[in-house]
Amino acid sequence: MKHMSKNKNNSKLLGIVLHSYNRKLIVRCNSLKNVEKMLNSIVMNERGKKIGRIYDVFGPVNRPYVVVNILAGVAGRHAKKVFVAT
Repeated sequence: MKHMSKNKNNSKLLGIVLHSYNRKLIVRCNSLKNVEKMLNSIVMNERGKKIGRIYDVFGPVNRPYVVVNILAGVAGRHAKKVFVAT
């Protein structure tokens, strides 16, 4: 059984931010299952601050990429690890 990384706000590690553009983040997903069911879920930075929502999922099923729409007024491009609310 794989250990799922959690932060203090009871959320799971979504993955590592690879790129940011046009108020969007491209995240290489960790080993979460059923990420496609998480569309529109809240995404947070390492401090637990809400930075966006999952917009799209693409790529290989076992380790997909996730597009996150950054919320207005948030500087999400500085995040390295992002988490999804559970």
